[in-house]
Amino acid sequence: MDDTKLSDDLNDDAIQSNSRTLSIKLEYNTLAKIDYLLRHYKFPSRSAFIRNAIMYKINQLQKQSLTGG
Repeated sequence: MDDTKLSDDLNDDAIQSNSRTLSIKLEYNTLAKIDYLLRHYKFPSRSAFIRNAIMYKINQLQKQSLTGG
C-alpha cells in the first residue's frame, strides 16, 4: 500500500462532533515510532494518527468476524 493511500483510506471515518478524550500512557520507544510514522505518512498530529490506527484495527476485527476468522 502506498503512503498516501494508507492515510486516505483511514480518513474515510469522520470524527464525530461528540468525541471524547482518552488518556493513555505509552513507552518512549512506542511514541518515537508514532512520531516517525506520522511524519512519514503526513498525519497532521499524534491524535489523528492514533485515531486512524484505532479505526484501522476496529475495521480489521469487524472484517475478521464477518468472514469467521
